[in-house]
Amino acid sequence: MKIKLPFFVTLLPLLAIAQTPITTSGTQYTPQQLVTDVLLEGTGITATNITSSTGTNFGSVNGLGYFAATGDSFPLENGIILSTGDISLAPGPNASVQSAGAGNWQGDADVLAVMQQVGTGTITAMNATKLEFDFTAVSGQIEINYVFAAEEYGLYQCGYSDAFTMLLTDISTGASENIAVIPGTVLPVNVITVRNNAYNNQCPSMNPQYFGEYSDQGSAPTATNFNGRTVQMTAYANLVPGNSYHLKFAIADRNDTVFDSALFIESINVSGENYVTYAGTPDTQYACDNSGLGFATFNLAENDSEVLDGQNPDDFTVAYFETMLDAENNANAINDPESYDNIELYTQTIYARLSSNLYESHAVVSFQITAVPQPFAGETEPIIVLGNIPGATAFVNLTTQEAVILDGQDPESFEITYYTSEINAASGAPSISAPEAYFTASATLYFRLEHIGGGCHTIGEIEVIVLPSDYETPAPDGDEEQQFENGDTLADLEVEGEEVQWYDNAGQAGPPNTTDTDTPLPLSTVLVDGTTYYASQTVYGIESVQRLAVTAHVTLGTDESTFSGFTSFPNPVTDVLHITNATSLESATIHNLMGQQVMSAEINTASAHLDLSGLAKGMYFVTLRSNGAEKTIRIIKE
Repeated sequence: MKIKLPFFVTLLPLLAIAQTPITTSGTQYTPQQLVTDVLLEGTGITATNITSSTGTNFGSVNGLGYFAATGDSFPLENGIILSTGDISLAPGPNASVQSAGAGNWQGDADVLAVMQQVGTGTITAMNATKLEFDFTAVSGQIEINYVFAAEEYGLYQCGYSDAFTMLLTDISTGASENIAVIPGTVLPVNVITVRNNAYNNQCPSMNPQYFGEYSDQGSAPTATNFNGRTVQMTAYANLVPGNSYHLKFAIADRNDTVFDSALFIESINVSGENYVTYAGTPDTQYACDNSGLGFATFNLAENDSEVLDGQNPDDFTVAYFETMLDAENNANAINDPESYDNIELYTQTIYARLSSNLYESHAVVSFQITAVPQPFAGETEPIIVLGNIPGATAFVNLTTQEAVILDGQDPESFEITYYTSEINAASGAPSISAPEAYFTASATLYFRLEHIGGGCHTIGEIEVIVLPSDYETPAPDGDEEQQFENGDTLADLEVEGEEVQWYDNAGQAGPPNTTDTDTPLPLSTVLVDGTTYYASQTVYGIESVQRLAVTAHVTLGTDESTFSGFTSFPNPVTDVLHITNATSLESATIHNLMGQQVMSAEINTASAHLDLSGLAKGMYFVTLRSNGAEKTIRIIKE
């Protein structure tokens, strides 16, 4: 706590005429508005990451707000006040000692470092009020006008002082400096470094030219309720335009919560001569070329926010141009940027000019506009899955056909989204949030193929078929006994079904086996009299386990009379097949199950002995010709 000096002190009150008190408010502006609407108004500087802290954060009084002065009673017209106590007690006259603030209201490490510059022994910081933010430099220098006021002036000015800091940090380098210093030095401004011994002769004056006013309690009315204050002082900082900085204002009591101080900040000033306008990077724009001729309509103004890059739109004007020269000269601006038709085929460069409304400064940036052809989509196949009983529902991956939808178009240029209705697909919302695992029954769903960034899109359907988990495809329909003429093939048998396949066996329960006997027969297989063939069908991608048995019977006619006395043996055959007929046989041709010819022979007699020893074991079809007629028999080679 502060200790009364053990020696005689002479206080000489400053003779002054009555002054108009300042006013303060803790509610007129939020902390964010204190920065944007008070401190930075009219500078072209945009603040981000604004934070603050004061007594109200610790259940105590408010030390942060707005002040205003009238006439010449106070050096600053209006601005921000940061106090180690209650700002509502700051207005004059100097009628009381300000000692507000609870003991749990914390201090600040940066202010403590300032205190340690001018003090020794154990020092702590308490009751800190802080306001800080990030910004990008728009000029080579900033100026901040301020006044420091304290109740410690007079009795305690010889060796005790609260402290404050204006800490500027270059974010890119991390270098920090307190810019609130005695001009030409690195000494911080406080009661000890700025004082006049006319108000306490126990210590010499320090930089008295910066001391502004002293008043005893109960003396002539003053603008503030503090014992003393500095003159208007100015903090300067050299900046690198375009670099990012962090600025922190903070004030705190030293060692205790009594004898409060305050920092009054008027505004930040920017030198117009050094002012540099910076523009953000605009987005490439796409629009749908519905005509197919390479032209479209664009809303260039959609890039206003990107060009402003977070800066106050009231401080700037954005305009668009077709050439760089026009943009630099601010001539021939595009009259209707919200509805602009490109003048160059498909792709064109547009130039955006960001002009400061505060200073003679501007920046020009460019971006591309592209007329995008209407996308086309491939035709999808139904997605078929087995579901649950009884609801026939399942999780379906809708994205499995994206390659089909893109149909060769660049996947990096398009986005595919999925919808439950055509209306939703047309509007683009709401989309199916998890198309990789969409739970559904059988349904017609919709996809939207859209050029990224362009809004040019097309819509298509995806049919989802969810089958019961016990679904089995039935065998195809058809007559089980059918007539054929010699030379007919499996393709001539009549059955009704989808994706029909023929086999030489009835199959077996469960999944189809992988043996040769379960290989489908070619449709070119020549029909053999009295032979039974077995047909399956595939529906929804699932082949029937059951097969339709069809027995083929040759139609009696000229061919039958030609081969009325025909015989063949043995069958199965090991080496030689013996053949006889009532009429002369002209030739014999042998095919395997795949329809491939493996042997042929000229006969020209009524009987023949065919040597099959060179054939592999298996089933074969022997076609015999006589008098222009044909007869086919099936044999097994052992």
